[in-house]
Amino acid sequence: MENYKTQKELVTFYSNNYPKEHYESFLKLSLTKLGNLSVHNSVKLNLEQVNNITNIVDQDDFSKENFIKGINNLSFEQINYVGW
Repeated sequence: MENYKTQKELVTFYSNNYPKEHYESFLKLSLTKLGNLSVHNSVKLNLEQVNNITNIVDQDDFSKENFIKGINNLSFEQINYVGW
């Protein structure tokens, strides 16, 4: 992960390498892990991110495209914080 410097690079890496069976759980984990942080923590999800990711996770037909849409809502730092 240390080889990636931008959010776009991380999104590409995750979309190409993250196990498909864990796409939805990664986004759910991001809601929990980043959503429960102190308001003073710079990686805490903002309300728009929470709403966007929740709407994606709540869809009945979860796909790779949904995963990519969801992870694109996260910053470089947030993706790293949730981790592999």
